[in-house]
Parts: sequence; structure tokens; C-alpha cells
Amino acid sequence: MRLCFFTIVLFLNTLNGQSSDIKDADRLRRDLNAVSDRNQKVRILLELSEILETDSPQAALKCALTAKELSVNLNNPVYLAFSFVKTGNAFLSMNAFRESKTNLDKGLEILKKLNSREPNRDDINRSLAEAYNGLGLAEYYLGAFDRSVIAYQDALRKYNSLNDKQKVANIYQNLGLVHSDLKNADLSLEYYFKSLELNKKLNHKTNIAGLTQNIGLFYYGNKDYQKASSYINESLETYKELDDKEGIASSFSNLGLVFQSKG
Repeated sequence: MRLCFFTIVLFLNTLNGQSSDIKDADRLRRDLNAVSDRNQKVRILLELSEILETDSPQAALKCALTAKELSVNLNNPVYLAFSFVKTGNAFLSMNAFRESKTNLDKGLEILKKLNSREPNRDDINRSLAEAYNGLGLAEYYLGAFDRSVIAYQDALRKYNSLNDKQKVANIYQNLGLVHSDLKNADLSLEYYFKSLELNKKLNHKTNIAGLTQNIGLFYYGNKDYQKASSYINESLETYKELDDKEGIASSFSNLGLVFQSKG
């Protein structure tokens, strides 16, 4: 039997193909066709790109690239930076990690300069946080774990300053997974528990289920089978609440390994 780990969280946005998102996308497409002002077009394209990232990354990329082209024509560095970040995010959703890193790095270069002039501007700070988070993910999948940690720490500082608790919780979870790959066991577990604490306060059950599963597997790897079975059972109960059949199956599989190892 093989351990079933729950991997790094991709949270470029909070949209998951729900009917409301589809309606928003349709509305934005109508608005895009109706407006003539190029600044307004860029704003709509950036919003549309974000909505489409998860389920239609090719369409998201097209929107981001069109926004980038218009931003260059408008000589608007803020829109240009935002467009680079959205382009990077779309490439992330397509698993094109080198292309994502290239665009996120370009966006960050502009955003840092803008941020030094307007440190309290909310949209620039949010785009910076988004870019650092995306870069953390791209570096992780490119195997640059140390650089991934640095990018995630930068994102963490930004999201903490923005008081975005769900993003902070997600970054803690990702840092736990990166440190696990770096063989930093104590740090990995510390970040898992930080994420778990926040996700419980936010009542984010999907994340709670994945985290308790990973914590259980951490203890399994350290031969603490009692704690392993306790956390995996907690994960199982949460997956049952969610009616997540894949999560339930993985939990039973991992519990089987724990009981087999206990002898």
C-alpha cells in the first residue's frame, strides 16, 4: 500500500467554477464588449482573467495577455504589473511553471517600485501578496524549495498586513509541505498546526481534512502510530461530513497502513 498525501494548495483565487462565477464571467464579457474606454477594458480583463483561472486557464491567459498589451499602449505601469501577475497565475493553472515564474518576477519588479512610492495602496499590496504566493508555488514545482520558502514568507507578511486570514492559513499549509520536502520535520509540523488552528477558526472543513491527514501521516512517518491514527480518523470524519469519497478512501487506505505497522 502507498501513503496518500494531500499536496500543496493552489489558491490563486477563491473561485471554483460555481454557477455564480459563470454568471460573473458572462456579465464581464458583456461589459467588455460594451465599453470603449481602454482603462475600463483593462480592469474588466483582469477581473475576468481571475475568474477563469481555475476552470479555463487558456481563456484566463488570453485575457491577461490582452490586458498586458493594452497596459503597454496606455503606458500604465500599475495595470502592466497586475497583468504580469495574472499572466503568471494563468500559467500556474496550466502547470507552465517556468513561464509563470518569468511573468511573476516581471510583475514583482514593477510592483516593488510602485509600492515604495505608495506603500499604503491596497490594490498594489494585494497584487504583491498574490505575486509572492504564486512565485512560491512556481518555485516549489521547479524544485527550488529554498526560494519557495522565501517567496511564501514574503506573501505571508503581506497577507498578515492585509488581515487576510484564509490566505495566511493556506500559506502556512504550503510552508508545511515545502519544509516537509526540505526534511525540516519540526518546522513542517509547526506550520501544519498553525494552518490547522486558523482553518478551524474559519471553519474551512476541506483544509481541515487535508491538514489532519497530513499531520497523521507525519506521525506515521515518525512511528507514533497512536497520534497517526487519531489525526487520520479526525480527517476521515471530516471527509464524511463533506461527502468527499476520494478523501474517505484515502483515509481508510492510510489507516490500513497505520494498523498494519502497529502489528
